[in-house]
Amino acid sequence: GGARGIGLKLAKELAACGAKLLLVGRTEPSDADKDWIASTKGLVSFRRADVLDPIQLKGAADGQSITVLIHAAGVLADGALGTVSDDAGTTARDVKAKGLIHAVNACGPSLKVVLGLGSHAARFGNRHQSHYALGNALMTELMGQLDGLQATAIELGPWEDSDMVRTIPEAVRNQMQAEGVHFLKDEEGLAAILAALGQSSSPLVHAGRLPRVVRSKQRTRLSTTTHPYLLDHAIDGTPVLPLAGAADLLAYASGSTLPFVMQDLRLFQGITAQEECALQTVVRDGQVELKSGTDEKLSYRCRIGTTIPSGIEPPPRVMGGEAPSLSIEEFYKAITFHGPLLQGIIDIDGVGENFVKGSVHTGIVSHWIPDSDRTEWTIDPLALDSAMQMAGLVAWQRYERAGTPYAIGTYVQHSPWPQGQVTAEVTFGESDEDSFTADIAFYGKDNDIIAYALGVRAELRRVEPKVDTTLELKPEWTDPALWKPVKDMKLRLQMADAIGIGNPYFHVHEGTARDTTQVEGRSLIHFSGYNYLGLSGDDRVVHDVQQAVADFGTSVSASRVASGERPFHRDLEHELARCQGVESSLLFTAGHAANVSTIGHLMGPEDLIIHDELIHDSALGGIKMAGSSRRSFRHEDPAHLEEQLAELRTHYDKVLIVVEGVYSMDGDICNLPAYIDIKKRFGCLLMVDEAHSFGVIGATGQGCREHFDIDGSEVDVWMGTLSKSLASCGGWIAGSKTLLDYLRYTVGGFVFSAGMTPANAVAGLSSLRLMLEEPERVQRLQANAQFFHGELVRHGLDTGPSEGGSAVVPLVTGNSIQALFLSKQLMEEGINVQPIVYPAVADDAARLRFFLTSLHTEEQLARTAATASRLLTEIRASSQFKGKKV
Repeated sequence: GGARGIGLKLAKELAACGAKLLLVGRTEPSDADKDWIASTKGLVSFRRADVLDPIQLKGAADGQSITVLIHAAGVLADGALGTVSDDAGTTARDVKAKGLIHAVNACGPSLKVVLGLGSHAARFGNRHQSHYALGNALMTELMGQLDGLQATAIELGPWEDSDMVRTIPEAVRNQMQAEGVHFLKDEEGLAAILAALGQSSSPLVHAGRLPRVVRSKQRTRLSTTTHPYLLDHAIDGTPVLPLAGAADLLAYASGSTLPFVMQDLRLFQGITAQEECALQTVVRDGQVELKSGTDEKLSYRCRIGTTIPSGIEPPPRVMGGEAPSLSIEEFYKAITFHGPLLQGIIDIDGVGENFVKGSVHTGIVSHWIPDSDRTEWTIDPLALDSAMQMAGLVAWQRYERAGTPYAIGTYVQHSPWPQGQVTAEVTFGESDEDSFTADIAFYGKDNDIIAYALGVRAELRRVEPKVDTTLELKPEWTDPALWKPVKDMKLRLQMADAIGIGNPYFHVHEGTARDTTQVEGRSLIHFSGYNYLGLSGDDRVVHDVQQAVADFGTSVSASRVASGERPFHRDLEHELARCQGVESSLLFTAGHAANVSTIGHLMGPEDLIIHDELIHDSALGGIKMAGSSRRSFRHEDPAHLEEQLAELRTHYDKVLIVVEGVYSMDGDICNLPAYIDIKKRFGCLLMVDEAHSFGVIGATGQGCREHFDIDGSEVDVWMGTLSKSLASCGGWIAGSKTLLDYLRYTVGGFVFSAGMTPANAVAGLSSLRLMLEEPERVQRLQANAQFFHGELVRHGLDTGPSEGGSAVVPLVTGNSIQALFLSKQLMEEGINVQPIVYPAVADDAARLRFFLTSLHTEEQLARTAATASRLLTEIRASSQFKGKKV
């Protein structure tokens, strides 16, 4: 049985050794395999028969003296119990069990050896493979009943290159491999089968690395009745299991003795207890998982052991600090959602630039879980959560945003938790606008270390302070001048004035900004505009726009759904779709709005959005609007993206990968082929922001599709802007007709927005046509970029990851004050380029960002590079900077 797939591979191996073979199968071999059978000149023959039909099978074997039977037939009937039809389930079982009996009977008295090719699903179990697993288990059992024959079954793992495995979706295969399932290669599987021939031992198991064996499982029910503390951990009215509570459940299930270490504790999906929820804790080979719900979705995962890795030590002790400006009482009353049982902060001794320290309560199991037979915590959830609350209090004080923890890198516990209270010290690490990291250490009354958590990650989220009508109204609630972000901004501008830089922004430019611009009557070489192809100000574009305004007015005066549709809208959308190599596109009145609206509309709370860490603010805005889970991967690191998807993909409905064609801060080009490969293998959507790549890369400026010579349909969502190469204002989304029709009728940023004005749409359409008619513009731009990048490098200046392949070329100063001074002095010498400084980038990544055009001359570019080099050398040598890191 099994005249295709594995059965045929084995036949070819045996025929090469001189064995005479009869292949039997219910489907004909391929033409190529028929040619191979013919080439054996009678050594191999084929008969068509169904292993479930004893009459067909008997006929196929008549006249043959068969000494060895290899039963390789099998069919899948995958699916949850209750979803697989009776007929499909019966067939999957019978092919293995009844098929074996029929084949043995058909072979007759000459038969000596029987080998059944089974599956380790029969021994270890695979989710949704009950029928297939049972059929293989029955076949294995029947082998022991074949008296007088050398009979055994070999239980194999999935065969990498087989018809059966090819039916498994790529994302599911990746998850199986993450779980420890090994996919056999041909040489490995064939060698195992040949070695098993003629053995009559108990079933042989060959699966490469076996799947991790479950050592123990614990089941419990979670509800506000059984765990009343959840009522005091309700976010927006929904009781949620805190990260600290999950950490205790995982550590308790592992059964580890002190000291122990927990590593890589990660949240995959929050656990809510609005209604009673089933929990299952699974321990396997040092890995512990907490699953929730009847569908057992993975919620938390970590590794737990008793050996503390070398180099893992408590964070240094902290000293000093000031009293927090926000009192603990105000924090619990007006800011945080924690109720009485979780209000564990006793006092805060001090807050420093990078730390907070104080005292927190330890918890009593019977207060939190009244019916529990436990007398002590493994990891005290009140102490751990309260230390995180201390960090959250400081986060609110600094950012007016709440900190919600979602991961712990390493947690080490040396001794049991004492009753009463402990000292907690939190040291802050990296932070950005959406998250921060911290290390936490706990000490007893004798300053002995109890436990410490390294690499705690928390998400900064906006919360509305709880309104207490008995409180006296405060002026800072309504007066913007008193808001901390406003005061911080004013302070930065005042500091710039104080050190003699002034405000480098919002200079008034007179006339059209091209390779030069006019500011206060001075002509400056211009590097701070997006007029990449010099089409803003082109006489032909201006003429077309003037005619459009004369014909259609200055506004379409309605949304396009209502009555704002005009012919130039459809013309421009058609041309953009053609350039992107897809079926359709849709115009938005702003590029920022295109990203926010589209991402926020297509994705939802059950989805995951994973993006390059340097993605544009508009994409982050769309992610917040969507309410999806969010993860970032290291800049231009497809391997890091793949690593995260291997763990995360199966836990979400839709997954969207977001990258940029050219990154606006560094000017580097994304590795699009790698992202396309990953999105296919993991079943994800891919969105490419072409704001700075369309009109810039590719032989005729048609962006990443042309640059990498790919089919545009390989990317699910293309995004671009009209404000750069196309001398207008607005944005577009392009993709399949199905997707774009859906957006056209439903996405709020389009449906409820007035249509693009005649002037903007026609400016974009006219510029696009000129770009395609005059590819020399793109070629000049690309040549200018290479030349200027080369000049900067020749002068020893740092251009970051840029290689001169795009119109964005950074000059990294590595210091915000130096960047501001350099920008100011370049302007004094007739060169306009804007600084990018902290907090827009890290201080050591501060830079000037040069936007090049096809109109720049080599003389302008060479002069600019030489001047920048001279001025930066003088600035760094000045007394203000010499020997200092500012």
